[in-house]
Amino acid sequence: MDRIRANSDSRARGPEGVLRGIAVDASAATFVGGSTSDLGSGAWVVVTGKVQGDVVKADRFEFIAPPVAQVVKLKGKIRNYDAAVHTFHFLGLTLKLGESVE
Repeated sequence: MDRIRANSDSRARGPEGVLRGIAVDASAATFVGGSTSDLGSGAWVVVTGKVQGDVVKADRFEFIAPPVAQVVKLKGKIRNYDAAVHTFHFLGLTLKLGESVE
């Protein structure tokens, strides 16, 4: 049995979706603490199931609380800063500055 714990970036289309780049078939899964309508960006789940080819056949989706946020320090080169929309690329991500920056 394989267990996947990941921040969901689900793009569910019925019983199928993607969790962190891994195809998941939830057609036979039991949902605990939520339902298919709760799957989406920002949802945290523990998925239990079996890998069949390149798809996880999920038996169970358990919705969990996200981990407590922690301060981290990252070092890297800022690229493509756009002052008009306050965005830049950093470590492969596009980030947007908020109203206040600490």
